[in-house]
Amino acid sequence: MNICFLFGKINSEIKFDFLLNQDLHISIASCFILSEDGNEIKLIAFDKMADILYSDYELGTHIILEGSIINNCIEVMRIYEY
Repeated sequence: MNICFLFGKINSEIKFDFLLNQDLHISIASCFILSEDGNEIKLIAFDKMADILYSDYELGTHIILEGSIINNCIEVMRIYEY
């Protein structure tokens, strides 16, 4: 089972882009989060979660998230309010 929970502050601008010629996903958002112990972790979100991450959150926002590890990144599955 590949589930992780993170708490931290968004440490970079959230980049949003559309994926062309993809069957599985339409859009992607990515940013870095700074954890409480000082580690910087890359987040990626697809489709609806990408829209939520890009439109509802900004640099410096504290978030709690649920995700899974994919290729040295965390794919965001759910964001909880802090």
